[in-house]
Amino acid sequence: MGTFAQTPRDALSHILTELRHKTVVPVDTPRNPTSVENDPRYRSLDDRLNEVYATLLSQLAPAERQELIQSERRFIRERNALGGDADRFFARTEQQIASLQGMLDSRLSNPAAAVANSPATG
Repeated sequence: MGTFAQTPRDALSHILTELRHKTVVPVDTPRNPTSVENDPRYRSLDDRLNEVYATLLSQLAPAERQELIQSERRFIRERNALGGDADRFFARTEQQIASLQGMLDSRLSNPAAAVANSPATG
């Protein structure tokens, strides 16, 4: 595994590049194209979800990263199973963003624990 960036912005950039090139979180369920992708809420919520997920992922030790990846895969399967119910799809996405943001905030409010468990030192 490569070196990790020093700033949060660099870390996010690194993780997003990794996501683009390595498909860290592949969707392993059949894609059910629905109108949700055409909904005006989709892009902003999807971008926010990806941003929080990538930032949190950059803060985790390897074992924790794998747990988060598995959790995100479950979330994607469950959310996609909602089919064309856009309101439930977006409500579930907002719940996931809040959950991931809570985990990230907890890590950032306790820097000693975050440093002890960071991929560079863990």
